[in-house]
Parts: sequence; structure tokens; C-alpha cells
Amino acid sequence: MKLEEAFFDYKPTPFFLTSKLGKNFEIFVNPTKKELSEFGEDGYRFLANVKDKKLYVFSAYILHQFAAEHIFGEIDLYKSPHILAGTMYGKPAKLEDLVPFNPEADEVFDKSFYEKIKEYDWDWIKKYLNIPDLEKQMIIK
Repeated sequence: MKLEEAFFDYKPTPFFLTSKLGKNFEIFVNPTKKELSEFGEDGYRFLANVKDKKLYVFSAYILHQFAAEHIFGEIDLYKSPHILAGTMYGKPAKLEDLVPFNPEADEVFDKSFYEKIKEYDWDWIKKYLNIPDLEKQMIIK
């Protein structure tokens, strides 16, 4: 049986967050429920890449774009409809924000970007995250 869940990497923490997170921050790929629980009520952010069905999870204190550049290299999340970004808070963790499906997103994304995101099957995310109403979250607010 092939192990699907694994620790991905340590990355240098932005200098302004070192007091909160230490010198490095952790990134998990397809994390276990135990690994997700270690984030506690502070929550975590995620990047879901539908092309390889990998879910990257990291501290909620780290911005999506910062983590994405460490994971994928140079990338513009605003032009990558195959990557879904979100934030989970609380215990149990609940979806707080799904980028680009938030009120501020209309200024950045056009309607064609939303349609491209919806062309993908995102159900695989539910294996890792408790988002039973993911489809309802994927509407323009």
C-alpha cells in the first residue's frame, strides 16, 4: 500500500512571524487528521492542486501566495484555476474563507476564472478536509 500522506517540507518563516512560528514553518501534503489537529484553534491555510490531487497545509499565519511560491515556484494564484486556496479555523476546523470565492475577489477575478475552477472535480479534498458543502461555497458572493 502506497503512503499518500506525508510531511512536505520546512520553509523559512517570514521574519515578521518568527516569534510566533519559529525559524521555519511546516508544510504538510495530504495531511492526516492528527497533523491537522496539531494546528489547533489557530487554524491553517491550504492550497489544493487538482491536477495532482495534492493538498498542501500550513499555518494560518502564512499567506497563501508566500507558501505557493515555496511549493510551486514562481506562480500567480490569480491565474491558476487548478489551485484552490482556503483557510480553516476553530476546533473542529470550519471553512472560513475560500479564495477566490470571497467578497473581495470580484476586484481581482473575472467570471471566466470562476468558470474554469468549476470545471474541475474538487470532491477529493473532502478526504482531508471537513467541507461537506464545498459546492455551495463555490459561488460568487
